[in-house]
Amino acid sequence: MSTYYLSPTGNDSNSGTIGSPWKTLVKAWTVVAAGDTIYLRGGTHAYDHMQYLQLRNGTAGNLIKIWGYPGETAIITRSGSYVVTPGVDQDLIYCEGNYLHWQDLEIANFAQQVGETTWSAFRFGDSSNCIFRRINYHDNMASMSIRGASSNNLIEDCDFYRNSDPYGSDGAGTDAWDGADGLQINFCSGTGNIIRNCRAWWNCDDGFDVWENLGMVTIENCWSFYNGYKPGTFTTAGNGSGIKLGSTTGTNINTK
Repeated sequence: MSTYYLSPTGNDSNSGTIGSPWKTLVKAWTVVAAGDTIYLRGGTHAYDHMQYLQLRNGTAGNLIKIWGYPGETAIITRSGSYVVTPGVDQDLIYCEGNYLHWQDLEIANFAQQVGETTWSAFRFGDSSNCIFRRINYHDNMASMSIRGASSNNLIEDCDFYRNSDPYGSDGAGTDAWDGADGLQINFCSGTGNIIRNCRAWWNCDDGFDVWENLGMVTIENCWSFYNGYKPGTFTTAGNGSGIKLGSTTGTNINTK
């Protein structure tokens, strides 16, 4: 089992040690294996391109850990040169993988600019048995999203707030302020996903969205408030559901 390090001032030509850290998750993903740990050092990790992460999986006894370094705050965001281009650089982080453990990370300020269609700062497809703990997700143009055949994921003690799409889904303002949730587990065919002890507020659409979910989602001890407004105001915006359920007849939802 190996430990690798990323730093805002790192370089992907380095060795990945604490004294010679890499810069990007993409670089770490070329070598990481079950049981390994990737630590992100404190500071702002501003990426120029989408972090497209595939083909790396942990196991039940040896998860791959992607953690903020203890005692430091690692913020993941876009750089000033990041241009949203569908199919090239769209989501800030897109991942497909099983038995991953993401913890103590701030994913923020992936804000929409004029002309940009909306994409998530942190999106997962076909990913199962993952843990997301103490993720601080805010001021992005779309929700954190889990989709596809994704099962048995735990989202615990996370915050989702001030996410908004001021220029709408087309970047031209057609449906402005109408689509950014806090957390989505929708268009998902998996089951056994759990949202526990999480909070969602001042997202311009919904807090927690499990629309079109064909499996079972347990939402336990969560708070959702002030959604459906432009962040920081009480000017109405999107739907404003605290927890959105539906719409397929096969959906099963337990709420506590």
